[in-house]
Amino acid sequence: MFINSDSTGFQSKIKFINYSEFLEKTKNLNPKKHQVGYPWQPFSRKNGKNLYTTGIQDCIAIGLVDGKKSTLFHICTAKHGEAKKLNLKGFDIKQIEHRILESVDLTSKNLHAIILGGHQIKDASKYNVKHLNKIKKILDDNKIPYSIFGARRDVHCFGKYSMLYSTKEDTWYISNNLTNRSALGGMGKEIEALGDIVRYNTYRRIDTPRGVQYNRTRKATGVLDFFESQFRQVSVSKFDEIA
Repeated sequence: MFINSDSTGFQSKIKFINYSEFLEKTKNLNPKKHQVGYPWQPFSRKNGKNLYTTGIQDCIAIGLVDGKKSTLFHICTAKHGEAKKLNLKGFDIKQIEHRILESVDLTSKNLHAIILGGHQIKDASKYNVKHLNKIKKILDDNKIPYSIFGARRDVHCFGKYSMLYSTKEDTWYISNNLTNRSALGGMGKEIEALGDIVRYNTYRRIDTPRGVQYNRTRKATGVLDFFESQFRQVSVSKFDEIA
């Protein structure tokens, strides 16, 4: 876990909420204006206020704000052959870079970003973490500070993440559709967002002669510790704070 302690006068909030609350916050937003939906490509990004996207699993979402406007991407990370089956184009880092740079004012002293998503199931797995690192390099090269919750671990029950930026509140709301859903075996809830505390299950993979099994442990931690249990790359920039 890494938190940049050099605070700034301009800080966006990051808040993890239950999926029912996320749906309530977005129910009156016009999807054509506010939602970054399918196709998950660089050109389908949205600029404006109160932007949101859903269904983030192995895709990567990128949000950028500068105190006046916001931009949101939801990027498909499939290879070109796999993407073609979905009538999509494969991951194209040059197109992503072009769309990011044409969407922001690099001279804004308040410009900062957030990255959510991507997979790195096992320690040595490459999967799409290379795509995640390419996106990070774009932001690093252009000196855009960012918070990141990326490279998902083998958590057994993944769920899909959603993200909303509330312009008025200057807050990134993040949720997982497994919040308040019954856990495997019907024992309690898989994830519960309770303000600054998250209750959730962690699973330890065990390879046996009969196949893969998972030992479950119930935890109650802060939001950052929860994200660390889900992702391999977790850090919060000086422009953000966990609410």
